[in-house]
Amino acid sequence: MDKADDCTMTDRFDHYMPTASARDRIAAAGITPAKRALDLALVLVLGVLVALPLLILILVLLAVEGRPVFHISDRMKAPGQRFRLVKLRSMRPEPGGDGVTGGEKAGRISRLQRLLRASRADELPQLWNVLVGDMSMVGPRPPIPRMVAAHPALYARVLRSRPGITGLATLRFHRHEERILASCRTAAETEAAYRRRCVERKARIDLIYQRNRTIWLDLRIVAETALLPLRRLVRRLQAGAAARQQPITAGLSGHSPRGSATASATGFRPSLAGRKRAPSPAHRPHAHMPHAIRPDHLPGAARSHRAAPVPPPG
Repeated sequence: MDKADDCTMTDRFDHYMPTASARDRIAAAGITPAKRALDLALVLVLGVLVALPLLILILVLLAVEGRPVFHISDRMKAPGQRFRLVKLRSMRPEPGGDGVTGGEKAGRISRLQRLLRASRADELPQLWNVLVGDMSMVGPRPPIPRMVAAHPALYARVLRSRPGITGLATLRFHRHEERILASCRTAAETEAAYRRRCVERKARIDLIYQRNRTIWLDLRIVAETALLPLRRLVRRLQAGAAARQQPITAGLSGHSPRGSATASATGFRPSLAGRKRAPSPAHRPHAHMPHAIRPDHLPGAARSHRAAPVPPPG
């Protein structure tokens, strides 16, 4: 990572930093009893809230997408320690297709599955992983084994924190990661882009969280994650409203005549450019004469606006 990106990224998370006294209470590694208690409390609350919607979602996926409904993959919770991560299947399965998701997998994702990924609802079954202690609610995303093997020193530091369903890197880097990987067209290109442009940056954010984690920071990250789908929906609605305003703006700048379809549809009067202009004084030869004696207003005046000839005297 270049120094400019490093400084920008560090400055972006300054408002998350707790006080020095809070840093002193942070354990050097692993998961503290308070954090584990918070995880269990959140799992119980969220489990009650999402149990019925999750069951309905599973039935819908079973009817629309077919089996398997769940996707189970090997992840790392610590160097040398694997676990089985559970999530809802969000793309068509293919042999050897497990790994980083890039643009080459776009054809394997249906519209329903795309909505599933955007709302993060496919992560809900990981509440089970939190319950059994393989994961935490907040922490670095659990890496696949070959990434840990490729960057052993880096992940030895990152995995001192228990992997989480969400985290600081998930909130602040996930959309940027999606944009980077969306342009990749092969699995090799996706993995190369992920290792070169994402691994170290995500790890740096995860280490910022690790050095400064508190119960209050975990609660804030969980709350932001819960509001994330709502924020995305609001952004899409705003973008749709802006797109609908463009034809109206284009109609106002045109040269539609009075009473045209554009004017009736928008409720606005047509522009001045579409109106018939009054003739200029140069085309009105009698404009300089008083109104009462202009030839075109005299009784019996010809339509050619010429005065009747005056008879000669005598």
